[in-house]
Amino acid sequence: MKAPVQSLRSGDPKVFQGWTLKGLIAEGGQSTVYLAEKNRQLAALKIIRKEYLHDEKAVTRFFTEIKNLELLDHPNIASVLEVEDSGKFIAIEYIQGLNLEDYVAESGPLPIEEWWNFALSLTKTVEYCHSKGIIHKDISPKNVIAGPNGPVLIDFGISYLEKDLRLTSKEETIGTPPFMSPEHFGIVRPKEMDNFSLAGTLIFAGTGHFPFSGGNSAEMKDSILYSRPDFRELTEDQIKVLTPLLYKKSEDRGSLTTFSKLIKELASGDLASDFAAKEFIKIERESQKKLIQEKKQLVVKSQSIKKIIAGATAISLLSIGAVAFGIVTIQNNSNVSANNSTISINETQGISAEQNATLGAEAQIDNSPLNKEIQANLDLAKKFYLSNQLDRALVYAKLAASAGNAHGMYDVGLILADQGKSQEAVKWYEKAANLGYGDAFWNLGGLYEKLGRVDSALSWYEEGAKNNNVGSINALGFYYGDKKGDHNKAISYFQKSADLGSVLGMSNLGFEYQEINDKVKAKKWYSTASDLGSVDASVNLGYMYEQTADWTNARKYYKRAADKKDPMGMYNLAIVLGNYFGQGDQGCVLLKEAILIKSIEPDTKKLANAAIAKGCATEAGNESVLPSTAKASDGNLQPVATYKSSEYSEKLATNVKSSSIFGRAFLSENNWKIPLTNSANESVPPINRVQFRDASLPYGSWWNMPYELINSGNVGWQAVVSNLGIQLLHSSGKKVCPEFRFALVQNGLVTYIWTKSVEPCNVS
Repeated sequence: MKAPVQSLRSGDPKVFQGWTLKGLIAEGGQSTVYLAEKNRQLAALKIIRKEYLHDEKAVTRFFTEIKNLELLDHPNIASVLEVEDSGKFIAIEYIQGLNLEDYVAESGPLPIEEWWNFALSLTKTVEYCHSKGIIHKDISPKNVIAGPNGPVLIDFGISYLEKDLRLTSKEETIGTPPFMSPEHFGIVRPKEMDNFSLAGTLIFAGTGHFPFSGGNSAEMKDSILYSRPDFRELTEDQIKVLTPLLYKKSEDRGSLTTFSKLIKELASGDLASDFAAKEFIKIERESQKKLIQEKKQLVVKSQSIKKIIAGATAISLLSIGAVAFGIVTIQNNSNVSANNSTISINETQGISAEQNATLGAEAQIDNSPLNKEIQANLDLAKKFYLSNQLDRALVYAKLAASAGNAHGMYDVGLILADQGKSQEAVKWYEKAANLGYGDAFWNLGGLYEKLGRVDSALSWYEEGAKNNNVGSINALGFYYGDKKGDHNKAISYFQKSADLGSVLGMSNLGFEYQEINDKVKAKKWYSTASDLGSVDASVNLGYMYEQTADWTNARKYYKRAADKKDPMGMYNLAIVLGNYFGQGDQGCVLLKEAILIKSIEPDTKKLANAAIAKGCATEAGNESVLPSTAKASDGNLQPVATYKSSEYSEKLATNVKSSSIFGRAFLSENNWKIPLTNSANESVPPINRVQFRDASLPYGSWWNMPYELINSGNVGWQAVVSNLGIQLLHSSGKKVCPEFRFALVQNGLVTYIWTKSVEPCNVS
């Protein structure tokens, strides 16, 4: 059966770039697909619509599809026939046949024997994509052609490379709803999301109905996230093999290799193999828990501990007295699960005052007595402690402690520790810990650590961890991560802390994953903690985006921290605003405000003052752009839109004496340096873009690059481009063959380009 091809419309071209257009195949939101012919070769000609040639997201997706298809060579993936350098169109092999959705509508679900072969072939195709590092992200019946030689996977328009960090961050939800995975609605984009969508597509192929349902988008999302798939009309064997691919958590999901092997055995009738028997036992044991997921309300819990700044190690656990002492309210009706665990809420960890008032400062439950008299003594102890009247505070804390109240015993220990009476403090902390008062374990461990008795400290932290005290759990994470360098062990503790709802645990889980270079998980946990208000996570996540030249996201997360008056966040936001968004005046205001904040770290204050001196010099009441040597440039790596083809201006280029060296590039440490002039005295051409392409890639797309313009003395003016951004763009595994050009873009169009005498590049 052939796919229906519509007649060309009145406004459609008849010929395009040498291709004769014979009909309309489809029209999407941002591109049109025609049936075209050139030299007796049929093709699906995908052309980006003119109105989207200057839409950053649309052009990026189009270039990404081109780049990814260039990396693929498989009989069940339509091959690329031609690509235009400017990226206006791509010609793809035309496959005769209906898409799976239309095929099933016309002929019904696939017979069981045909289904096994179809499933195996499509699975092997997806496996191949994953082996090349490409995640399709939209496997669905509409994107699978029932071709004469088996299923053909099409439409890589929202696919991405697994190692492309810019596309694994949180983005808008895109996909085909009944076949989307739970990850489509989350932060990370693992390859297992394709496994889930593949299984849903195969359910449709065998039954004609969707794997999940819902009357609207919200209901569909809930069905995908929490409900069991619709296996109606499938055989028992089909259900068994598909089940592991549909587990809700990507880390639980079955592999395509195992799936393929099971399909082969079931298709051949070999049901008695040891492999199949073991897999089916495992599936039966796990499926009831992993096929569905309960909705859970996230409970925000955090403990009082000084925050860490980007890249910094933990600060002393004992510098928390005033906040920890504020634990006075017992919420017996709290929805926080607290098995003798203490959760101290600290606004520096992102909990609002409103939340603090609602939850109380603690959800502590122990077996010690509490009545109005004891509570009054605890309140007075807190009052005098906060006003630094330690002797008077100690009197009331001891009155509460003498009545057998664990909180009072803890407060006595805290006051004695502040007075330097460590041995006496230990005794009172131990009394509170023995009654199950959570933070007593933590502070006791911290006190022993301060005294140099590490084994005793670890012992008390571990006891606290057994009681689910997040302060103790995080202390163990800090110890193993910062002091021992055992990041895997640190991750295990911070994971437990995060599971208990600790925002600090989530933030430091991100930090530990960053330490072992697992950037995807680092971003996931930083993002989660940032969403819950952690300024540390916001700063660290901003820094990660800055490292990949994603200035928009860097600005977003630095601003979150800056809005909470975090000096490090304010400093980083100021630099990004001045250097990459041309908003130096706003940056200067932030810097001058940051240095007045009492809690600013000395190193941060030093950096801020240096930036003020360099970029905020005041002349006649006006502040200069920050810094004065920075050149406003593109905030993101993005493909160059070349609608209305780029013009080469001989007139402007001849004004530049050194035009013969344009195109050469020199890798110096982590930066590429591209000369603009032969000496410092020559005038710089009127550029506002530096563009890069890799000559080793056949489509040769140009990309705008963030850059800084510097004067290198006798060498002359140079544009400096980070090599990291180029490595992120380059994904073919071959040697990078860099070419650069300079451009002047006016009114969104590339109007002038200088590209003379590009030095030959050897990519062998």
